[in-house]
Amino acid sequence: SLMAVTLPICLDVTAVCLILTSIAIWNGWFTVRRRNAYALLGLSVLSVPALLMGFGLWRMYPYQIRRIQAILSPYKDSNGAGYLPSVIRETLKNGSWLGQSGEPVADVLKGVNTDYVLTHLVSTYGYLAAVFLVILFALLLLHIFHALSRQKNQLGQMIGLGCGFVFALQLFHGVMLNLGIGFMTVGIPFLSNGQSVTIAAYLLMGLLLSIYRYKDVAVDKTVSYQKKYRIRIEKI
Repeated sequence: SLMAVTLPICLDVTAVCLILTSIAIWNGWFTVRRRNAYALLGLSVLSVPALLMGFGLWRMYPYQIRRIQAILSPYKDSNGAGYLPSVIRETLKNGSWLGQSGEPVADVLKGVNTDYVLTHLVSTYGYLAAVFLVILFALLLLHIFHALSRQKNQLGQMIGLGCGFVFALQLFHGVMLNLGIGFMTVGIPFLSNGQSVTIAAYLLMGLLLSIYRYKDVAVDKTVSYQKKYRIRIEKI
């Protein structure tokens, strides 16, 4: 759910905000020194988690520890917490580059149309299908960031970069989850079935298309209010 407040989502939002702030500082949109601003950002990134851990406010719960252990060593508890990672790794291990391989993963794994789309593709069509889709989505992201780098409007560029980074994080989490080493269940945009992921993907793409369409309309210019004076000396 988009409204769920979890640690991975908070980390993703924080990472996107830090990246956007760094880009704004690099472009000179804030009247601050770059070196001092980047040093302050780095210090805050390192100091806040350290303070939370020092005061005992940031601690891991038992179920979180079990989840990490299941991802690191899924075969120790293959019928319990490590069931999903072990099934995914066995599917990838028995997969082939082209064509169906082994037992259909849909019979032993739930969520093949939402979270485990790539694993289902490997099981049904082979590695080439999953790799092709990932490369295609990566090319889409490269085109998005290339177009935004030429955006002349500051607000449009920042909104577009935020949408692009959200897509990139969703792709990253989706690939990691389908490799059996992911900590966050999130659908891959335009591939996963689900109401929330579909609505969010098309809303973000709508914003990107609107920004790209009006990329040459609104141009931010630096307005100078300093008046120029001309001195004329006459002979009396």
